Amino acid sequence: MKVLHVLDELRPSGAETMLRIAAPYWQAQGVEVHALATGAEPGPYAPTLARAGVLIHHLPLTQRATFIAQFVRLLRDEEVDVVHLHMERANFPLAVLARAAGRRRIVRTVHNVFAFEGTLRVERIVQRFLQRLMGVRAAAVSPSVAANELRRFGHRTEIVPNTYDSRRFVPPGPQERQELRKEFGIGDKFVLAVVGNCSDVKNHEALLLAMDRLHKGGHAVRLLHAGIEGEVGSAERQVAANLGLKEHIDFFGFVEDIAPLLRASDCFVMPSLYEGLGNAALEAAGCGLPLVLADVPGLKDLGPTIPSVRLVPPYADEIAAAIVALIESGENGRDSLGRSGARAVAEAFSPQHHAENYFRLYNARHLG
Repeated sequence: MKVLHVLDELRPSGAETMLRIAAPYWQAQGVEVHALATGAEPGPYAPTLARAGVLIHHLPLTQRATFIAQFVRLLRDEEVDVVHLHMERANFPLAVLARAAGRRRIVRTVHNVFAFEGTLRVERIVQRFLQRLMGVRAAAVSPSVAANELRRFGHRTEIVPNTYDSRRFVPPGPQERQELRKEFGIGDKFVLAVVGNCSDVKNHEALLLAMDRLHKGGHAVRLLHAGIEGEVGSAERQVAANLGLKEHIDFFGFVEDIAPLLRASDCFVMPSLYEGLGNAALEAAGCGLPLVLADVPGLKDLGPTIPSVRLVPPYADEIAAAIVALIESGENGRDSLGRSGARAVAEAFSPQHHAENYFRLYNARHLG
């Protein structure tokens, strides 16, 4: 079986990360895994996926005059059996093209909570309805995403939860932790970790303001920040400078192996305004970190499952208060909490179960 995953520019975000993690499980079942990047560039994560055995293709959607013929030719030349759509952008015309090229097995994953209104909402309602008539099987990455799809678009989806690399993201031993903290130059400071490409939705400014409150309250914390920055990242750096926090924050940019950074930290914070589910939170939980997460769609789904999660409103005061509570719980308290969370996330978000669920969808009887 050959499966073509269609994405935008390949970046270290949820869909691409899960593709890398699941690829070996699918390959063991005889699946040949392909990824099509439709952005202007293949993207910085393309080499990582290639090293995982994923065959990379690049057809920019912006070149519409040639894209249609090249996409259909790709499906036929590679003898693709299943087309797996991961994008919201252009997912409907891509499904139509795949169907016109004779591909009956089409899977579409909804990765986020899309709050479309007005004419755009009506357009998406119609498109999702037509996709179902074409036999497209739809999956959602979390209960929040599934509920939003049903309520906003009348679109029923099957929940296939996100996953994480449970072999890489594990709690450190005491010696490893000390060595990592020495390597990062952390010392005895209480260290926060945040992982995510900078955007307004990630709401990192609220975390910076929370750090300002912590420092003014006598809690000298340090932040390890990993993720592609861009223009929003530049604005975050300026906020940090204005608050006098520059020397307390390490901006690492894109980090291919995030596990050492997480294992060196004391707490993970994700103040997003909404998420599909939040892969970085799963990875942090796997590393045994207590998590302070915004009580918003996507992230709130983790609260009942992972005991190390603390859900708070996505505002600076509430984030700071949750961090203070973790500081005051002491190292032993945080370690006990974090390890219980690591056990829970390994059981609930297994890569093998994730891969098996999609393998079942790939082989399911499709309506078209």
